[in-house]
Amino acid sequence: MPERKKEIEYKAVAGVITFSLGLVIAVILGILPELLSRGHTILLLGILGIIAGIINVTSEEVDRYLLAGLAFLVAGSGLIALVRELPVGGLNLALVYIIQNIVAFVAPAIGIIGLKVIYDVAKSK
Repeated sequence: MPERKKEIEYKAVAGVITFSLGLVIAVILGILPELLSRGHTILLLGILGIIAGIINVTSEEVDRYLLAGLAFLVAGSGLIALVRELPVGGLNLALVYIIQNIVAFVAPAIGIIGLKVIYDVAKSK
């Protein structure tokens, strides 16, 4: 039994690290978009999002995570439109990139979790 507990603790820590790393990378690449091409940025964040979706969300958290993630994806579009109109010089472009990067990170996680839920529902029938 202690081995199972260690596995759960390791998975929880790995999930938090993966999610935090994804957010930090999204912000850094939003501030410094020239570090990677846009395609490579989306690919990196997408892969991290998939990993975070697989290891980070427990079955008890699925509903809350899906709701919060979908709310952010929807709000992200509005935020981008709002931020583009802010009179803050070049800062608004960095904020737009940051929001787009977070959306690129969160969307694959939401997709993976959504597919897991669909599979579980279909399996139970």
